[in-house]
Amino acid sequence: MKDDEIRTQLDGRARVEMLLANVESGYRPRAEEVAHALGYRLVAYEFLRHAGQRLVCERDDAPNARRRAELSIERLRAGRPLLPVEEPYVPPPQPPPPVTPRAPGTPRPRRSAWGPPPPPPAAPAPAARRVTPRPPSGPPPPPPLP
Repeated sequence: MKDDEIRTQLDGRARVEMLLANVESGYRPRAEEVAHALGYRLVAYEFLRHAGQRLVCERDDAPNARRRAELSIERLRAGRPLLPVEEPYVPPPQPPPPVTPRAPGTPRPRRSAWGPPPPPPAAPAPAARRVTPRPPSGPPPPPPLP
């Protein structure tokens, strides 16, 4: 549902029901923003299994809500967007850390570009004793003769 379709449903009635189909369910936050800009407040939200979502809005007759609706309608008549475009907040860059001067005559600390050196290699394990196999032997010799 586009902003224009949402806006046509919010025509000044005291209570408005909007049905958003499943494919339009991502428009719910936008529909709430448009309703708020036009002086409505969300009073009920219902998830309909296969049909989508139903939003029920009521007109807010508070002075600040009426003023917000008037300003929104003035923006539309002037050809500007209904909702003001908000730029994402980008924090200012952090200043660099202050430079601390070295005392004259002190050498600079040495630093490697690749980080600390790796640990020394471990000692190789001692070689295991090799046992040589016995040579094959034939059948035992015959017993001595008497």
